[in-house]
Amino acid sequence: MSDTDFESKMKYKMSGIEKRREQREENINKKTIGDLNSEFQDLQSKVLPKKKFGFKGVKQRNKAPDVIKDTVDSGDKLEKPAQVDTGVSIRDKTSDYLSLEPEAVNSGDVTLSNLENCRVKLVGSPSTVHLSNIRNCKIVAGPVSSSIFIENCSGSTLVLSSQQLRIHNTTETDFHIHVTSKAVIEDCNQLRFCGNPFLSEISEEIWEISRLDKNINNWDQVGDFNWLAKDKASPHWSKLGESDLPATSQLFLQ
Repeated sequence: MSDTDFESKMKYKMSGIEKRREQREENINKKTIGDLNSEFQDLQSKVLPKKKFGFKGVKQRNKAPDVIKDTVDSGDKLEKPAQVDTGVSIRDKTSDYLSLEPEAVNSGDVTLSNLENCRVKLVGSPSTVHLSNIRNCKIVAGPVSSSIFIENCSGSTLVLSSQQLRIHNTTETDFHIHVTSKAVIEDCNQLRFCGNPFLSEISEEIWEISRLDKNINNWDQVGDFNWLAKDKASPHWSKLGESDLPATSQLFLQ
């Protein structure tokens, strides 16, 4: 073998040895770096507090206050508001004439319950009115700044003004109403509706307390939870047409 061949062979072997040495060093360095990264992460998890899990971009919103819907949907039920006697209550009366003045009812809650053959006039603007177990009565009330809730009423004539009107389990009753939202009925039959003829008797001061718009009246827009067909009118109520009441509330309540 010539010197040139020997030298070339040695250079080739040395080159291979050098590459294997560099490869071993690179593997050692990678292992060392990996070990150091593992040790750093372990130490970091022990020292730093853990982050709480959560979704980004999702904010909690405050729950909206409950409101009584004006629309009638299948499966809904007419909810009865909780009654709390924090205002005026008239109960268990027969054949009486009852009148409440503004200082007694303004911005308060009024409850009329278990009345028969009575005549009632609420002069002023209550916040809410509850009528229950009313038989053969004549009642004038309003303007009521929020809702009137009626249950178990029969054979009566009611002259009312309110933002909302909710009627449950009532029969053979005439409603002469002013309502800025709409009336909703459930489990009712033989109800008749028309406009309120006594609005002009209400003073401007009382209208201001109620914050109702006397020029908006949806008396003929009645929702029926027991009749959801949109192509046919509910058989449970009808329009009375023009009011057939006397000219004044005083004459009506005589």
